[in-house]
Amino acid sequence: MGQAAEQQTMWRPSLASTKKPPDRIYHYTDAAGLLGIIQTKTIWATDLAFLNDSREFVHAVGLVSRLVEELVRKTPAEEMQVRLASMALADATENVRMSLRVNVACYCSAADLLSQWRGYGAGLGYALGFDSTSLRAALEPSVDLPLAPVVYDVEEQLEALRQIAGPVLKYFIDNAGQVPSASQGSFLSAYLPFLGVCFQFKDPAFIEEQEWRSCNVRMVRPNGDTRFRASQSGVIPHEALDLGNGAANIASLREVIVGPGRNMSSVGRR
Repeated sequence: MGQAAEQQTMWRPSLASTKKPPDRIYHYTDAAGLLGIIQTKTIWATDLAFLNDSREFVHAVGLVSRLVEELVRKTPAEEMQVRLASMALADATENVRMSLRVNVACYCSAADLLSQWRGYGAGLGYALGFDSTSLRAALEPSVDLPLAPVVYDVEEQLEALRQIAGPVLKYFIDNAGQVPSASQGSFLSAYLPFLGVCFQFKDPAFIEEQEWRSCNVRMVRPNGDTRFRASQSGVIPHEALDLGNGAANIASLREVIVGPGRNMSSVGRR
């Protein structure tokens, strides 16, 4: 496990505990995904950079510029230091994106959402319904952030960042805007809480998805154990999250819903 993952208690965002998930959440997939989950008792967590919104982390970092302007207005005498810190944060974020991999498994609050059928079940899709409490318990031993909500409201995103971005900017102010290595311990201590909320943010245009996530952070290593899978959009890095904990079945799985598609007359919906 990489250094980032070893500091999991430091970067778990408070947003994870402020919202209670619905009793049941759904993972949309195709036939191959359904069989893979049931047979291996794992669910794939995909590299954040390869999800359907390629700008989502960029969106989160972009909000920091608004906070910088707020900070400048409050402390005009420190404007130069704050702006230098903001520039260093942007550079450090690019370094982090190259050095850390955020792997995400996605779920939806809705059991029958047309946009999800279109996006994740080409031809004939399936929605796996999990008991959210049991799912969180199964993932807790091995996953940095077992279950967290995605935030779409920009004002809510900004409020979360106001509480977390201050220490990050202070780090850069104290270090004269220097850009550290992504593996530097003191930097990670300040930066990981910021990272933890950023990958819970998405553009409001995606609000229909009603998404919840399981997330892991891993250091990128030249000879690491990254797995890859083929998809319609290319070769995708991912990791498998354990749902079974050694049991004979997936205790959190409550139902499988068959989506709209061809030959529906011979297939039951549930």
